[in-house]
Amino acid sequence: LTNFLGICSIRSLIGSVVGLFIAQNIDSKICDSVRKLHWAVSPLSSAVIGSISDSGLFFSIAFYDTEVPWITLALGDLTVKLVIALLMLIPFRFLIKSIKDYTHTASS
Repeated sequence: LTNFLGICSIRSLIGSVVGLFIAQNIDSKICDSVRKLHWAVSPLSSAVIGSISDSGLFFSIAFYDTEVPWITLALGDLTVKLVIALLMLIPFRFLIKSIKDYTHTASS
């Protein structure tokens, strides 16, 4: 059991680093490339694709070939990330509008 926990800890660390690094790079590339489209397209598309890659990479690296039901855990993790991304679009929109309104009145 101790050996299993040690291996899972190392694999979790590697999975976290790899998943975060790749997902953040994908996220920023997507966000930058679709920025000119509708206001919701950029943050939503980058969050969806970044979350899919992060969850997939982390859980597959950390728990592949173990008895842990990693696919179920990855789907649960992905669902939470996507719900949060959708919920955060509303305050994001108000924040962007506030910034535009502030910069417009400040420059007038």
